[in-house]
Amino acid sequence: MAGVAYDKYLWWFLAEHCLEPMKDAFADRAWQRVRPFIGD
Repeated sequence: MAGVAYDKYLWWFLAEHCLEPMKDAFADRAWQRVRPFIGD
């Protein structure tokens, strides 16, 4: 697995899940998606 480009995978994954890391308030939007799964 040493040849896997994890950074590219992460960006692809975020885009596929409509988080769009380049837009404003990325961290806030990401936490809104994650919070229900961690019980915060």
